[in-house]
Amino acid sequence: MAKKLLSIILILMLAVMYQVSAGTETIQKIIAAFNYELKIKIDGEVFTPKDEDGSVLRPIIYDGRTYLPVRALGEALGVVVDWNPETKTVDLFTDDSNLGIPYNDDIDKNPVTPSTMPTPVVRAEVVSGKIIVSWDKIISSKFSGYKVVASLSDSTPVYPDDGYAAFITNAATTTYTITPGSSYNGGDLNGAFVSGKKYYISITAIYGDSKVPGNTIAIVLP
Repeated sequence: MAKKLLSIILILMLAVMYQVSAGTETIQKIIAAFNYELKIKIDGEVFTPKDEDGSVLRPIIYDGRTYLPVRALGEALGVVVDWNPETKTVDLFTDDSNLGIPYNDDIDKNPVTPSTMPTPVVRAEVVSGKIIVSWDKIISSKFSGYKVVASLSDSTPVYPDDGYAAFITNAATTTYTITPGSSYNGGDLNGAFVSGKKYYISITAIYGDSKVPGNTIAIVLP
C-alpha cells in the first residue's frame, strides 16, 4: 500500500514539474511554499527526508496539494528511483531485481577525479545463467555510492565515461545481479545487456566529487 501511495505522489509531482506540448517536454515555473510543520511517518516512526549531503528536504505545498521528495521517500519505502537524463524519465522499481538505481541527477555531472579514497575490489561469476557481481564493502565517511559499470569494448570501464547499470547508495549492499535484458544507462551497450556477449565489468566508488574505479572483470553473459 505504501508503494502504491508513493507512486501516486510521484505521478502528481511529475505532473507539476513537466508539461508535454506538441511532443516536446518543457519546464513550467510554479510558485510553491515549503511546509515546515508537516511531519512524515513511516510505520508510525517519524521520517525526515534528506539529500545525499545530509541536508533536510522539506515538503512543498502547491495549489493546495503536498509534494514530497522523490528519491528520499522512495529509498525509505524500498522503491528504487532512477533518472534517465537522455529521455527525461523517472523510473520507479518496486522489486529487488532492479535494486540499486536511485535518482541522483547532480552526481552524474561530476567527472572522474584523482582520489586517495578506497578502491573497490571487484569479483564476478556466472550463477544459474546470471552474472553475479560482488565487491568489498567501502568504509568511508565520504562514501556516496557504488556505480556498477560495464562495456563491450572498453577493457577498463569507468563512470561516467562508460555509463552505468546501477547506482547503489547503501554501503552494505555489495552485490548486483545482471541478466539478459537488464537495463543500462549510456555507454556502448545500447540500453541493455544481451545474452552471449562478453562484458568488461567494474565498480566505480563515488566520494562526493571524486570517483574511484575498481579492477575490471571480463565475463560472458550466458
